[in-house]
Amino acid sequence: MSSTLIWILVGGVAFSLLGGAAATIAVVKLPKDYFTRNPNRARKRKGWMQEIAWVARNVLGIVLILGGLVLMFPGVPGPGVVVILLGLTITDIPGKHELLVALVRKRFVMKSMNKVRRRFRRPDLATP
Repeated sequence: MSSTLIWILVGGVAFSLLGGAAATIAVVKLPKDYFTRNPNRARKRKGWMQEIAWVARNVLGIVLILGGLVLMFPGVPGPGVVVILLGLTITDIPGKHELLVALVRKRFVMKSMNKVRRRFRRPDLATP
C-alpha cells in the first residue's frame, strides 16, 4: 500500500472522529429554539481581535462544510450532513438560516439531532 493512500485513510478517519465529536458538541449546546427564532442580528464591530475571530470562525465553517461534502461520498465514513450543519451554524453567510431550516426540516436530520440531545439529557429542538 502506498504512503499516500495510508495518509488519506488516516486523514479520513481523523476527520470523521473529530467532525463527529464537534457535531455532537454543537448539537448538544444549541438552544432548543435555535431554528425557530429570528436570525436577524447585527454584527457588532468592536476591535481587530474580534475581526480576526470572525474570520477564523468563518474559515473553519467553510472547511467543515467542504469536509462534510467529502464525507458524503460513497465509501467515506462519517456524518456528512451533521458536519455540514455544524459548518453552516458557525459561519456568517447570507441565507444561512434559511438553508439550515431547510436541512433541519428533513425528518431524519431532526430525528438524529434530537436523539443525540436526549442522550445528553437536553430537551428536543423546536421544529421549524
